[in-house]
Amino acid sequence: MKFKKLISLMLIAVLAVSLVSCKSGSTAAKDTVTNFMTALATYDMNEMSKYIEDFPDNTGTAYKHDIYTEDYYRDLYEAANTKLSYSITSATANEVKLNVTMPDIYTLYQNTFMSVLSQAMSDENMQNYVLDEENDPQLLIIALMINEINENGIDTVNEEITLSVGKINDEYRIKTDDQLKLLLTSKLSLAQTDAAANAADQTIEE
Repeated sequence: MKFKKLISLMLIAVLAVSLVSCKSGSTAAKDTVTNFMTALATYDMNEMSKYIEDFPDNTGTAYKHDIYTEDYYRDLYEAANTKLSYSITSATANEVKLNVTMPDIYTLYQNTFMSVLSQAMSDENMQNYVLDEENDPQLLIIALMINEINENGIDTVNEEITLSVGKINDEYRIKTDDQLKLLLTSKLSLAQTDAAANAADQTIEE
């Protein structure tokens, strides 16, 4: 009888330790995501880098590098991310789910891209600007987007985002994947692809 009691107590102890450990892991993951989101709201790249698996140096396969290094992108996100807000809906040691209200950079980029393309087809000055190899049309698009945000604000969209979290060198980090990419860029990476595809389709039609 005493032996059975001892076994029961040991099992209870193991279960208690397991539950504490699980709770600790989910709390650490939640804290990591909270700290990252606070930095993302102001697009503080140095602060964000503390909470991501490999940012910004080793993200070539997942992200466009210039989104993190060029000043005009940082200016865009600093202007747009004043609209960023979120709530954490659930958290485990390996996964944090968020409901995110993000600036609708996706739509703004597409509209601006197509507007510039349309003008380039009808306005000689714009056409010369785009064709000049010394000019970067992307700079013009981003500048127009920032100007639109400053003058008229920017709409928002709601997204369900699931961030994968894991221990790296005993520190909790958000893992590099497509969900993080969409969150970091407010879906701009998708908009760039889609706008280029739409432009190709429009050119074919004409």
